[in-house]
Amino acid sequence: MANSVLATGGVRPSSGSRVALSPRRLAIFLLAMAYALVLVNLPLLAFRDRTFYLEYYAPYSDQILQRKVEQGLLPLLANEPAWLLLNIALASVLQPEDVVRVFIFVPAFVVAWVLLRSKPQHIFWLVFILLYPAVIKNHIIHVRQGVAIAIFLVGVLATRHRGLRWILIGVTPFIHSSFFFVIGIMLLAHLSRRLRFAADLSMFVFVLATAAALLSVEWVASAVGARQAAEYQLLGGTAVSGINFIFWGVMLGIMTMEGKDYLRRHRFEVAAVILYLGTYFFTPITARVFESVLPLVLIAGAELTQWRGLVFKLAIVVFGVVMWITGYALGQMLL
Repeated sequence: MANSVLATGGVRPSSGSRVALSPRRLAIFLLAMAYALVLVNLPLLAFRDRTFYLEYYAPYSDQILQRKVEQGLLPLLANEPAWLLLNIALASVLQPEDVVRVFIFVPAFVVAWVLLRSKPQHIFWLVFILLYPAVIKNHIIHVRQGVAIAIFLVGVLATRHRGLRWILIGVTPFIHSSFFFVIGIMLLAHLSRRLRFAADLSMFVFVLATAAALLSVEWVASAVGARQAAEYQLLGGTAVSGINFIFWGVMLGIMTMEGKDYLRRHRFEVAAVILYLGTYFFTPITARVFESVLPLVLIAGAELTQWRGLVFKLAIVVFGVVMWITGYALGQMLL
């Protein structure tokens, strides 16, 4: 997905086409604005983690950053210094409540704007992606992750200049550490493409990389002083139902049925699904990694053809609607 989008993203429309497309661009802007306004105007303290952002990050980021600086370079880089700097900068001019509102509104608008303009021929599918529980919660609960996702999607989907693209992508792990894994997946997918690996060989490499990541994650997190090493039992298993494992296993099966050309074009998204499934029962952190790339995985689903595209989209819609109707999604968001 990232490769196919970036390959076409550099085409500059003629002046005539810019004029013709301006109503569509205005509509996209208004939709993105409406999306962000709705989310930022939800009750500020009605959702999980909001109090933590208000009482911890906004007022104390400068002290947290100072402690990490004193611990050394690796602990500093492993504990999201860019996120702390953003909090410090905004807290110098805004109240904590307004800092959180900025972190809700701006990323929500950016994500909506970037997604809606990425494939406007699939506008209704893109709108559904924005409403999908695992996507929308990053602007409601995990606002730090939402900030990183917004920057990442701008780099992948909306930036033509290669240097700037990699700068944007490169800063994301220092906002949310899940992007260390995301960048690792991207580099591995890029390497397999440069080496012209066949689709089945690429998938085998992704499986091996997943095993290597699983075996090393606890040691690496401890070695660099990442906060997750103290906050989580990284390899202690997770209390999961298995429903997501079955669901995304079926989705991966559908993607592989599309054929080798599809798998070559969407190596990154396929690798992300493999990482998620391969670590599902063993560590909690890769679920957050998968959420960070989920919008791209869902966009890749729009390129599935014939019955595969229909089944993929229908399954995603039904799964998302069931989560909303049963209150599972809302229960994960509310206090």
